[in-house]
Amino acid sequence: MAYLIEVDEKSIGKGLSFTAVIVDLENAWHTLAVLYLEALSKVRQSQEVTLAGIRDSLPRVQLPRAPQESQTPTCGLPAEGEWELSEVHRQLCQVGVLIEAIKLVAIKHNRGSIVGLSPTQQSGSDARGTDDNGAVWVLEAFGGGNVRNNKKAHKDAKALCREPGVAHRYFACFREAWKNYYCAKYEFEIIGESESEPIVQLISVKSQQPPSRAIM
Repeated sequence: MAYLIEVDEKSIGKGLSFTAVIVDLENAWHTLAVLYLEALSKVRQSQEVTLAGIRDSLPRVQLPRAPQESQTPTCGLPAEGEWELSEVHRQLCQVGVLIEAIKLVAIKHNRGSIVGLSPTQQSGSDARGTDDNGAVWVLEAFGGGNVRNNKKAHKDAKALCREPGVAHRYFACFREAWKNYYCAKYEFEIIGESESEPIVQLISVKSQQPPSRAIM
């Protein structure tokens, strides 16, 4: 299965610095954004596109081929493929949150590393790595407009708390998507915010239940 942003699992599995991964992921994001805007421009020449249309009803199109010089050691774009533009838009939002979240995790664990990355719906957590002392951190990112939609925050918190041997569990989203979310089963603490708009928040997640119930 092709993904909008491919990851070299062998390269990142050895452990890479936050800086290296952030640079590669930002390059891939910017290239994908340009391809998306080029394809969207062609669609708009033949039909009226509203904001709702961008989210929900854009057609499937062949994205232009990604320039070879845009490829990076860690993150790359498929050479070709037909994608629904509304899905490309959603994934751009998702990866945008993920980039800012990784930057915030890097501030917390600046001598740590990244050993796993799943930016565009690959299996597993969106990012994972080690802190300054080798303990494991795990991150789930959400690029949507409301963490209550489909119980997204609850589901991600449940998945995070089921991860064994993890010292730090993080959830990230747009500040406007959080809106004072509360869930009795989990403790959420906002521990960081990005500096640029739209603001992304990094949130620490802990289970409020005994360990035997938290993994049910």
